[in-house]
Amino acid sequence: MTTTLRCGLVKSPSSPVYAEVGNATPVKFKSSGDRVRLVAADPRTGSDGTVYQAVALPDPHDSPTGIGWMPGKDLEPDPRQCVELGERP
Repeated sequence: MTTTLRCGLVKSPSSPVYAEVGNATPVKFKSSGDRVRLVAADPRTGSDGTVYQAVALPDPHDSPTGIGWMPGKDLEPDPRQCVELGERP
């Protein structure tokens, strides 16, 4: 069975990545043009109304679950395969 991975392309000059929605401090930032692997999870809404998209965080130091959260408004679909963007989660 082949799984099609979904990718996103960062369209914001600098976009924070959080280990959990609601955390005050991002674990990293992504820049315009960076590709991220999207994770099949329902979007979450922060207390300020921002909608967050789940993304893969392959480095266990960034997130113990392998999932991070980015503002959805900072991402656009990227149809290219993204196998090289990490194996977690």
